[in-house]
Amino acid sequence: MENVSPGLAWWERTSRAPRVLLSHGNHPAALRLVLAGLLLTAVALGQTGQGTLTGTVTDPTGAIIPGVSIAINNENTGFNYAAQTNEQGLYRVPYLNAGVYTVTFEASGFKRIVHPKIQIRSTETLQVNVALEVGDVVESVEVSANATLLETETSSTGHLMTGEQLVMLPTPQMKIESMLFYVAGVNNQRSAAHSAGGRTRAFQLTNDGVVGTTPGTGTLGTGRNMSTSQHTMEEVKVLTTVLPAEYGHSGGGVMSVSYKSGANALHGVLEERYVSKQMIHRNWEDASVPAGKFGFHLMSAGINGPIKRNKTFFLWGFQRHHEKASENNDRTVPSPEMLNGDFSFPQSARVDPIYDPDSLVRLDDGTYSRTQFQNNMIPQSRFDPVARNFLALNPFTAPNDRNMQTFHNTQGPQNNLSADTIYRSYRTSFDTKIDHRSPTTTRSSAAGPISSTARSAAAGRSKQQTRWWITSTCRSRSTRTNS
Repeated sequence: MENVSPGLAWWERTSRAPRVLLSHGNHPAALRLVLAGLLLTAVALGQTGQGTLTGTVTDPTGAIIPGVSIAINNENTGFNYAAQTNEQGLYRVPYLNAGVYTVTFEASGFKRIVHPKIQIRSTETLQVNVALEVGDVVESVEVSANATLLETETSSTGHLMTGEQLVMLPTPQMKIESMLFYVAGVNNQRSAAHSAGGRTRAFQLTNDGVVGTTPGTGTLGTGRNMSTSQHTMEEVKVLTTVLPAEYGHSGGGVMSVSYKSGANALHGVLEERYVSKQMIHRNWEDASVPAGKFGFHLMSAGINGPIKRNKTFFLWGFQRHHEKASENNDRTVPSPEMLNGDFSFPQSARVDPIYDPDSLVRLDDGTYSRTQFQNNMIPQSRFDPVARNFLALNPFTAPNDRNMQTFHNTQGPQNNLSADTIYRSYRTSFDTKIDHRSPTTTRSSAAGPISSTARSAAAGRSKQQTRWWITSTCRSRSTRTNS
């Protein structure tokens, strides 16, 4: 074996896959970093959120045809993938970004078959079987009338929503978890979702294969942990039952978000949602609109396009949630009568009695007895001087009952103060992604804010696609106080 200097890691390239040679040295931190990177690589490649194309190629008699050349072309980016059928006439092309593809089949002695407008969806395995016709390869047959292709390769069930549908549907505050309200069999409650009777903490969110749930709680990390711009999403797939093997640790459903990858044409979107105080109405239980400030701005923008045609593409997204609001809030405060020692509460049918502590006596049978204050009123002469000085500071807001919301029970008036809260919420998110295709056969990945992965369309046969993406940490701040 080649001698390796202590503390160094050597990458040895082979025709199949890179191999790592690690040596023991005086740099345990570096060794742990390399091992952690390899572990995160395995995790990142396990859940891709991409689609797979598979199928069988036969001749007119139904006999399988091995060695058929298959070219898959992304109609938006121009990315090309290549594969061949094996000895059983089967082919399988994994790691395809969601999009529209043209698939071409060629074999010696047969006409070329062209399948345009093949829609690849995230997390789906699409089967396209082809029967080649005998003829010259220069002859081409284009399949122009495609029926809707069903996913029959897996038993997973779920719901797909495209980016266009997300923009058109009313998703409250453009939060991605809001689309779960439209999925059958899924319940969404305050960023906690569960499907098909599974536990909430078993539901998982992934963003281009990267886990987006909050560590510890297992809730959807779309609040303070991670926030994404809705306009940057290509599609969202929610898997509810019979999850694929790569999601084996998720028994309560998976929400897979796939980001747009850019295209050879430049695309952009700009949107603002604004609600002023004059545009809102009072809540049904409130007498009027809260008197405090109110303003709602939801600004979002996105742009994607080519850096270098057919090779490098970019995506940038921005979303800003800016909210100032006031809401009616009911609280219980002492009434003026209570502050003067009067706890008779004539509006109540029954009151809790207040006893004179100095009247406590022990009876002959060993029990104790005490005397209730007359009319349930404490004489001010019995007030402790400290309590009297404290009450002189007027520490309580006077009740107002502005919405006639006060009710009475054995402890006196309840909810007799109605006040406006002060609520502020600011959330900012950025999404940046770069897709790059390079003619290399190495596979690399790095963990952290910037990650790079390279995946093969057909192992050992096609060029690699390297993808970098940066998802910013969401900056958010929410406060609520009572005025």
